[in-house]
Amino acid sequence: MTRLGMALATLSCCVPFGVDAADEPRASRFFVLDAGAPALVSIDLASGKRTATLPLVGTPSWVVQSDDGRYLVVLDEGTGERKGERGYKAAGRSSATIVDATSLTAIGRVELGFGVDSVLTGADGRLTVTCPGYDAKQASEALPRELVVIELATARETGRMTLEPGTDLTWRSRDGRMLALLQGLPRSARYPFPKSKVTLVDVAGPSVTGALEAGGWDQAERDAERLYLTVRGRPDKNPQKNQNGSIDVISLVTRSIERVDIGRAPAGALLREDGLMVIVSEGPAGASAGELRIIRDGKLSATLPVAARPMLVDELGGALCVVGAKAVTLVDLVSLQVKSSLALEKAGQAIVDDDDRPFELVGTPDGRRAFIHYPAQDKVAVLDLEQSKAIGSTKTGRGGKKLLNSVMSTLTYGMSDRIYFYNSGDPPQMLVRADGRFAYALNLDTSDVSIVDAETAAVVQKIGAAGRALALLGETQLLVVGGPVPSIIDTRRNAKIGQVELSGLSGVVVAPDGSAAVALGERSLLILDGATGKERARLTDLVRPSRIVFGKSGAPQTQMPR
Repeated sequence: MTRLGMALATLSCCVPFGVDAADEPRASRFFVLDAGAPALVSIDLASGKRTATLPLVGTPSWVVQSDDGRYLVVLDEGTGERKGERGYKAAGRSSATIVDATSLTAIGRVELGFGVDSVLTGADGRLTVTCPGYDAKQASEALPRELVVIELATARETGRMTLEPGTDLTWRSRDGRMLALLQGLPRSARYPFPKSKVTLVDVAGPSVTGALEAGGWDQAERDAERLYLTVRGRPDKNPQKNQNGSIDVISLVTRSIERVDIGRAPAGALLREDGLMVIVSEGPAGASAGELRIIRDGKLSATLPVAARPMLVDELGGALCVVGAKAVTLVDLVSLQVKSSLALEKAGQAIVDDDDRPFELVGTPDGRRAFIHYPAQDKVAVLDLEQSKAIGSTKTGRGGKKLLNSVMSTLTYGMSDRIYFYNSGDPPQMLVRADGRFAYALNLDTSDVSIVDAETAAVVQKIGAAGRALALLGETQLLVVGGPVPSIIDTRRNAKIGQVELSGLSGVVVAPDGSAAVALGERSLLILDGATGKERARLTDLVRPSRIVFGKSGAPQTQMPR
């Protein structure tokens, strides 16, 4: 399940947040890219001791794991300078070192192109790397943009092809056999582009098998079989001037495009792994209700009336929850019919204001309660889902409304040309305790965590902790990360029990099963125990640790900011 947002990161190997720990096997070791050595180091997660070290050459900057977990790929983009849309002004070629994850031995090193844009593994055992090249003003300085395909088992290049300059995003199909390259057109235009082209590439060649002309996009997303290019449109109270938003649904299987009208001023969307996509919009000018559009298998299947001015849609158990300005609508996921609607008011008084903007919605595991987080207004609303009523809302933080810091100000709330509230990779700023009794809301502007009671909608405690995101470590430890010193809160006692003290802290990585977390420092790292939150081990003999991968079946780990 993904709440949609722009996918503009240049390295497509970046991993998402929100890994379901219950579905993950327990990690026994992890790999550290020590960029300063340079070396790749294998570390036992329980003891914190090195088990193997593989010396590297060059200036490696990234490491990814194959889908089956059998291989690690260390990437070196080579020396050079990033030049924005023009690419990478390289002094030499980039490279990929393929490593056997079991023995931590190098299988081989493959020379790539100029720079590294996207790195995608696939179920076919191949690695695809796009290299941006350099679109220089003088032809003599230009470097080609290339796609390189590598067979991981043999560390052998199986094909290479030159790409058009200006390719923006790259995806692979579910089986890994097809690559889709998205390019904005015309190249002289500024983002958002008025048109686009999707080039389909057979990875085995590699060779171009087709190209599709599509509209522009404000945002781009994908599932296993489709691309979704979304245009917000230009909402206007005058029906003659209004332009509804739309989505071009591009099938990688049938190689076709279906354009879907997504209504006036679309504001939020949800994309499920089963191919179901839902989008909320304001509805026609003057309408008393909003609209929920349901897209299944790339085609519009239903449009339902929901709460007016819908701004957020998410999944709670077996229902879709649409948060509007003054009410919440619940839609059954099986029948795709409206189940109920509850007003955001208590005793006839509104618990939210007209300008309150919901950022995230979190339900309790038992399905009894839901919490809506309004971080821009320092507010949390609590809903009783059993009785279909609002319990109330409460102010969080330690003062009145303040301007949010630079991190929060980059998030959009449906008021710009970006449609969705936040990127699918953004970490949560509110989490719920396992028993559903309390929610923990991070306040970016006052550097604390407010603990909200699910029964009374009151803040029962505030704990000072600076950060930009929350993460669960084990079942009872809450990590506040993103600040200079990450904090650890024990949710059983609702008390801060410690901080991550590490010189030159650069990041915290949580194991997929939540059993441990690893903090990277200037020349060291430490391992936190998931059950207690206490330091399990510390390594101080590293040079400059920069990346971590947990050795397992290939599922992504949760990469947290500082």
